[in-house]
Amino acid sequence: MPSRLLPAFLLLCATLPAFAQTPSTPEQYSATAFITSGAAQGKSVGINIFINSYTTDDEVKNYLNILKTEGQDGLEKAFDKTKERGRIAITGTTGNDVSFIRSRNAETKRIIRMATNRTISFPELWASPRSRDYKFGIVELRLDADGNGEGTLLYATKVKFNKQGELELEHYGQSPVRLANVRKQK
Repeated sequence: MPSRLLPAFLLLCATLPAFAQTPSTPEQYSATAFITSGAAQGKSVGINIFINSYTTDDEVKNYLNILKTEGQDGLEKAFDKTKERGRIAITGTTGNDVSFIRSRNAETKRIIRMATNRTISFPELWASPRSRDYKFGIVELRLDADGNGEGTLLYATKVKFNKQGELELEHYGQSPVRLANVRKQK
């Protein structure tokens, strides 16, 4: 079932103002991820989010064009070639690099949206289940003026344009991971 949680994710990011797109210093956030479905349901884990730079307007336009013409396989390849913009890691691990990061101000909140290729484990790769079609991880942080707030993580997500030409995110059968106690560290 398509997720309306982060509608028109990349399309909205394409129109974000440039003032929030270049951090003067790297940013770091910590959060607690609450898993609400699957085998780990009811568990929580610490997460660290590092932001070194933001995706430019031209890069966003290029990614949208790639998604329209080559689909999510093309977008996955483009993300593979992109320099690391940041990193998301479970506390104590190296984590995954993040290819796409945008930020904007909305009313009293700052919204940071991130997308990256999802790590697929060997058993998942070998068994070739349907979950392999959900190639991306998506994160949204909603922060106050002090850099504190909440967020959402969609672990296994399919990114596509629907028949009406609207960008659609479809997550793989699990509930989104709730990010609580988001705090700016630096």
